[in-house]
Amino acid sequence: MTEWTDRPNVERALHSLSGIAAGIAIDYEVNDREVTALRDWLTLNSHLLNRRPFSLLAILLDRVLEDGVITEEEREEVLDWCQRFTDVASAYVTDTTAAIQVLHGVLHGVISDGIVTDQEA
Repeated sequence: MTEWTDRPNVERALHSLSGIAAGIAIDYEVNDREVTALRDWLTLNSHLLNRRPFSLLAILLDRVLEDGVITEEEREEVLDWCQRFTDVASAYVTDTTAAIQVLHGVLHGVISDGIVTDQEA
């Protein structure tokens, strides 16, 4: 990746992740399919895993998925990460142009488990 394309790609990845995290956190629950959606995002953006916040999410998901079982405590950790990451005061959520990318990610997060609840809608 060249320097002139690096920043837009990182920003796009951040906004997409922010949207996925918001879509997952919207119903205050995390299921296996939603964790898989986060893992898929990491795989797609593996070239960014040496940067924060991507590296922190990778560490969290590696630990959560290590034994193949996601406990309620681990679900709460993932949900907490998603909620903190999508906080409007976060340095990662910055401008209007990003809103479209975030919306795309939110929709991805909402449908990632194959169920759209009334609360999510």
